[in-house]
Amino acid sequence: RGVSLENVVLRGQKECVLVDFAQAVPLCGLDGTPLRYFVEAGKRIYRAPEMYVPRQQNVQVVCPSTSRPGTIAQISYDKCRCEVLLPPDAVPGRPCLAETAGYAVAPADVFSCGVCAFMLLVGRAPWSVTRETDPTFSFVRRHGVKMLLRQWRLPGGLEEDLFLSNMLQADPVKRSSIEACLRSDWIADFVSWHFQPETM
Repeated sequence: RGVSLENVVLRGQKECVLVDFAQAVPLCGLDGTPLRYFVEAGKRIYRAPEMYVPRQQNVQVVCPSTSRPGTIAQISYDKCRCEVLLPPDAVPGRPCLAETAGYAVAPADVFSCGVCAFMLLVGRAPWSVTRETDPTFSFVRRHGVKMLLRQWRLPGGLEEDLFLSNMLQADPVKRSSIEACLRSDWIADFVSWHFQPETM
């Protein structure tokens, strides 16, 4: 958590290093189960939309038509895109009382890295905040990054469009994994296939 361009420094000519770990947290428990967090972290423009978790434990929502009862689903609540645990008796398309589910850190970090990549490519932030109140974020959620680049009349290529689109998916389930990002054709020249995160 807390990934931003302000927390990245260059080492040499091709190596970027993240230097601020004040908001870092474990990704998984000892048994390998992904941990979920309930407090947003990082700067607003880099924050993944699912990090805006409602403060109450249970919220009244409409079960998404593509979701199954008893699973985690992303829903629209209070102009945010948060994740909830649907009850076992949820019926798609019908209201239900769902439990707030927090967010997993790895997909949120991928989103933040996607914002960094967007800013390096375009030269400016894509939005002010990842809430439906922000017209640019709302546009990207509905139409995609590629359409935003076209609206801004910026040149784009297939590789970078795909890279950014996959990282900046509003739904963390549809977002690229860290491993998939490292295999992207767009950054292939800069990634060692023997990549190993540095240990302190």
